[in-house]
Amino acid sequence: MKKQKSSILHWLVLAALGLALIIGHRLAQDIIGKILAVGLVLTAASGIYAWWKEKSKSPEALASLLGNGIICLLGLWILFNTQRFISLINVVIGAVIIFIGAQNLYRSYKLGLKPHMALAALAIVLGLVVAFYNAATSLPVICQGIGLIYTAAVGYLGDRSRQ
Repeated sequence: MKKQKSSILHWLVLAALGLALIIGHRLAQDIIGKILAVGLVLTAASGIYAWWKEKSKSPEALASLLGNGIICLLGLWILFNTQRFISLINVVIGAVIIFIGAQNLYRSYKLGLKPHMALAALAIVLGLVVAFYNAATSLPVICQGIGLIYTAAVGYLGDRSRQ
């Protein structure tokens, strides 16, 4: 029962994120990018502080310091170039939506479920729009939202069918 509740919560959160992207797409993307950037900077800063406190010269500690420095710089870059980062993320999210759509298309084909095949094809088209359409417009973000809602619905229905 606990697994079922956490699964339902997972799909609800995914659908809510999709809805937030559809309704407030510019603000949602900017906030997510800034939160990610601050999280990276804070995580890296804590690693750098831990190294500074220990002042270890071992190769592992120096590699950790270098890695944390790179992560900190990446976080700062994202913080000050959020829109560029978001355009790169669009390609990644589009690829994920295409992959999920292709998996669903294959499963639907094997089971002979033509309505599901149409939905899976729609997911692939949405993924292509998200990945390759001009990121300066709101269409890819709205498609991301639709893709997340689609993924949540298909995942929830898949979980229910396995019970």
